[in-house]
Amino acid sequence: MMRRGFWAAGVLGLITCGAVACAPVEDAEGDKGAEEGELGLEGKSDSFRSPTEHGILTPGVPSTVRVTEDQVFHAWTFSIEGDATISLRTQQLADNLDTVMYLYRRDEGETSWGRYIAKNDDRQKNLWSQIDEDVTEAGEYRVIVKPFKSAMRGNFTMEFSCDGLGCAPEPQAFECKESDIAGRSGVNDTCAHNALAILSSPIVPVPTGSDAMKCISDRASDHYVSWMGELVGEVEEGDLNVSTTRLGDAGARVTIDMGGDEDEFTYLFDADGQMLVWFHSEQSPYWEWSCGEGTGDTSQVLDDDDNCTYHLLQSLPAGPNVRTVGATLSDGTEEPAVALAIETAIDELSLTGDEEWSAEITDSGTARVEIVGYTYTVVEDWTGWTLIARTVRGESTFYCKVSDD
Repeated sequence: MMRRGFWAAGVLGLITCGAVACAPVEDAEGDKGAEEGELGLEGKSDSFRSPTEHGILTPGVPSTVRVTEDQVFHAWTFSIEGDATISLRTQQLADNLDTVMYLYRRDEGETSWGRYIAKNDDRQKNLWSQIDEDVTEAGEYRVIVKPFKSAMRGNFTMEFSCDGLGCAPEPQAFECKESDIAGRSGVNDTCAHNALAILSSPIVPVPTGSDAMKCISDRASDHYVSWMGELVGEVEEGDLNVSTTRLGDAGARVTIDMGGDEDEFTYLFDADGQMLVWFHSEQSPYWEWSCGEGTGDTSQVLDDDDNCTYHLLQSLPAGPNVRTVGATLSDGTEEPAVALAIETAIDELSLTGDEEWSAEITDSGTARVEIVGYTYTVVEDWTGWTLIARTVRGESTFYCKVSDD
């Protein structure tokens, strides 16, 4: 595969302008007036007493939600087993959405959360919220986020990190085999199926400082330093931001960057520590796969579509927060991800409409839809709803189809 495009000159010197960094901060620095809805209303369907529940918050697994007219208060829970340092932070995805965060703790056997133990509105005079706590008591915790003004609308992401023995049990360490990349090839159906199997495995929390993922993160870091060193000069491992997500015992996804606009790499490893694919999110994206010859129908495999590879690597599950829905094809659906899968299935399989479908939909924008033995995987990003893969009888067809919405 020939390298396309170019490395943007001076990228390491650019100032990033993400959703958080560029959010307007005038209101946070000035007099914003009184916070609305701090106490909530007794019996109100959307309030502190009755927020929209998003389930268990998993360290290292962002949860993206939307503030609407009917869903203003949003809540997550998590458990701590002993001493730990936790950090909770919102990342705004909409201009002028000013969040306020509250942290609660409940003793075992209690039914009421009581009064919050920590609160934050504007972190360092910015509109996002952040609570950092040294936790010394085991128990169940709850975080609630609401907008500063009830009329505010838009998406935000809840981010959670945990450091210490009280965060999660130590997972079994991966033991990487000696070899790494066996060879390079374009993606084929075998590649796609292996990648989907890894990415469909449950996320396992790994405490900060754990050595369970060391051999995999070291392999990703070594590759990053070597590759980027040829582009921008010497790169030190101390300059890297490394994030590793363990996917059951099937493998791991690793993201690495140095804080620039176009220097992020995403890697996918199997349980043996073999690098299946890596993707460079630069101005002209570049990626490489490493897999054997494909089997089955490869006619729809796209080995030169950078968005397809990107979508696949972003199609992680969202922890335990999964909705299960189902009906028949003729019933239709209001779920846009499911609708795209149904449209594709009807077109490909000549279905009558009496067939049943079922779907698991996560709060990260991923849906896996089962229709007459076929599984369609759908993700959402800035392009709309994108169908990235179809799996049947142990083989996967890897392709992209973007909806018209």
